[in-house]
Amino acid sequence: MVGFYVQIWPSPHALKMYMPENNPIHVLVVDDDDAIRDLLCDFLQDNQLTTDQAANHVQMWQIMQQHTPDV
Repeated sequence: MVGFYVQIWPSPHALKMYMPENNPIHVLVVDDDDAIRDLLCDFLQDNQLTTDQAANHVQMWQIMQQHTPDV
């Protein structure tokens, strides 16, 4: 059985301490694996953070030209 461990630092709970009620922290998740991206975004959204996804550096730069994520 193969498993993996993802550590997000700072933790979403620590980030929420600094997050205004009406302005959630915005995270850009970049990974070439769709399943990993979806998993991370689901986790972050479950913890009241907003997310964007990019599969590669080109998509990442396109998103960052539109708006700058917090993390």
